[in-house]
Formats: sequence, C-alpha cells, structure tokens
Amino acid sequence: MSDEILPAPIMPDAFPSEVHESLVALRRLTRTVKSTEEWRAVGRRATEEEIALAETLRKPHHCTAHSQRTGLPCEQKRMRGQMVCNRHGGTAPAAVAAAKRRYLEQMDPTISRIIQLRDQSEHLPTALKAAEHLIERGPLGPLRPHSHDVGKSGVTVNIGFLTDQPKIDLIDVEAMEVESSGADEEVDD
Repeated sequence: MSDEILPAPIMPDAFPSEVHESLVALRRLTRTVKSTEEWRAVGRRATEEEIALAETLRKPHHCTAHSQRTGLPCEQKRMRGQMVCNRHGGTAPAAVAAAKRRYLEQMDPTISRIIQLRDQSEHLPTALKAAEHLIERGPLGPLRPHSHDVGKSGVTVNIGFLTDQPKIDLIDVEAMEVESSGADEEVDD
C-alpha cells in the first residue's frame, strides 16, 4: 500500500456555472445528432472540466463506460451484476457469464450466513426470517398458505425445530403471567 494522500472529492458546486451550462449543451447535442457525419460537422469533444463535472454527477448505478465521441461518462443504468449497460457490452456472452460467475461466488457465503442465522437461538424472529428465506428460495418455491388458512393473510411456520427449547402451551404462558402478576402485587404490599 502507498502512503499517498488522496485528494478530497470535488463536489459539483465547485465548478463554475459556465461548465455546468456547457455540459448541459453538449449532452443535449449528443441526443439530437444521430449520424457520424453530422457529429463531425457540429459535435465536439468534452473539455477536461466537463468530464470532471460529469464524473462527479455520475450515480453509483450508472454504466462505467465513456462515449467515444465526447469522452463523457455514460448515463445509462448498469445491467444487473455488470459494470456497464447493454450498449457498452453488458449483453456480451462473456460479460453475462462473468456476472453469473460472480453471483454464484457470492451465494455460498450468503447461504452459509443465512443458515447460521437460522440455527441461532438468541433471537428467534431472525431465525424465523432466515428459515422462511431458505424455504421460499429453495427447490420447492415460495410458501403457500394451507387450504385451512383460506381467507387469512400470511403463512404459518412452525419454528420449533430451530431450538432445543420445549414447546410451551398458551395455557402455561397464561399461568406464568398470572403467577408473575400476583408476585408483583405481593411485593408492592
């Protein structure tokens, strides 16, 4: 690693209004000119300031390619899993295969983490969500409500298998609540 200090990022407000206006005019020109011959007659390459301004205005989801005619960064959205849009090679078979490979490389650690969350017993709502996530994305597809649940929204999932704790009946819970509320009253007297 180098000990070089990186310059602070330049904000769009740091550029003069003339640069903003010329960038807008150049982008407008690129949208109206359609042929190479017409571009050679009226078009121009972007200045360093215009390119720098366009880079500061670039969004994280934008294509990373640049226009050959102007040198400005592309404003199209990236394709899913790609760094570029379809116009700049995102649909090329090699690019699609590389995106799929990167996605699959990320799946193993992700699924391992979801399984860890499912198996933990400290926070049962997290375990429930992790179990639902695995089931819905598994080979059987999304969960469907049972026929006896017609009219009810949502899905009932028994998570008793997630912990070693014994099942507690509602009657036991109510009895515990009554006992605890009675104990509180006795302490207050």
